[in-house]
Amino acid sequence: MAERTIRTGLGTYLRLDGQWDYGRQGETVDVHEDDLERFDRLNPAEPEAKAVEAAADGESRDFPEGEPSEEWKVDELKAYAAAREVDLGGATKKADMLAAIEAAAKPAE
Repeated sequence: MAERTIRTGLGTYLRLDGQWDYGRQGETVDVHEDDLERFDRLNPAEPEAKAVEAAADGESRDFPEGEPSEEWKVDELKAYAAAREVDLGGATKKADMLAAIEAAAKPAE
């Protein structure tokens, strides 16, 4: 038995009984050994740079070390804001997200 977690939105795989099935993102499935190579190729682990890291307080996070910058991706900015309970106010552009995060970091006058 080879247990795998589906990382893509939806994945097809060969079950242990030889029948094809599908699973949704986050679901753990038992993949037949004949399908492991294909499954792993189509359902890759996240790149090491985006791997979930353990924070000092024991929480997991999906953003790089340091302060947010233009180099960060939108998903990383959203994760950073969520971890620090920063309201992005519906911002969809990177510059607007950075401005909201910066404003939340400033002490209230």
